[in-house]
Amino acid sequence: MQTSSLELTQRLHMIRAHLLYYSTFLQSFKKTVQFIRNTPNPALTKEQQEICKPLLERECNMLKKAVERLEIGREIQEKRLGNVMNLVGSF
Repeated sequence: MQTSSLELTQRLHMIRAHLLYYSTFLQSFKKTVQFIRNTPNPALTKEQQEICKPLLERECNMLKKAVERLEIGREIQEKRLGNVMNLVGSF
């Protein structure tokens, strides 16, 4: 490796901090989607709400699944980062 061990360790910890922030961001986004799904729009009449409800539920479910896929990807990246940190720590 070209860089010093300390510099590499600092960069790895920065990446871990970004992954932690990303995790928090995904959780907030998931809560927002649930709020939108469960809260009726006061600007719509009852008839409009009934028309929009199936579409809104479908879109919110798709967003929720997309967030879950992103969370799985983030967990994989965190495991990879942990493996790299263990490897750097063993030198």
